[in-house]
Amino acid sequence: MKGKLESAIQAAIRSELTASGWVVAKCGAMSVNGWPDLVAIKGGRTVWIEVKRPGGVLSAIQMHRHAVLRKAGAEVHTVEGVAQLRGVL
Repeated sequence: MKGKLESAIQAAIRSELTASGWVVAKCGAMSVNGWPDLVAIKGGRTVWIEVKRPGGVLSAIQMHRHAVLRKAGAEVHTVEGVAQLRGVL
């Protein structure tokens, strides 16, 4: 997926999740910066997903928000594509 826009990668991930029976919501409209891009729910499991282009890095605020979520007991993953997503689900 090298060279692909993050939005295209995110769309592919959303399609994969939906096709696999996950309920998926985009979190871009949050009023606080740094939240993961997507939240996916299936079978009582809730997974927060940050989508990055290959080689992309988390910003300081994203690292902070992910740490806060993890401290609260949430499952948070940063993925660069569908193959990597499959590895964490």
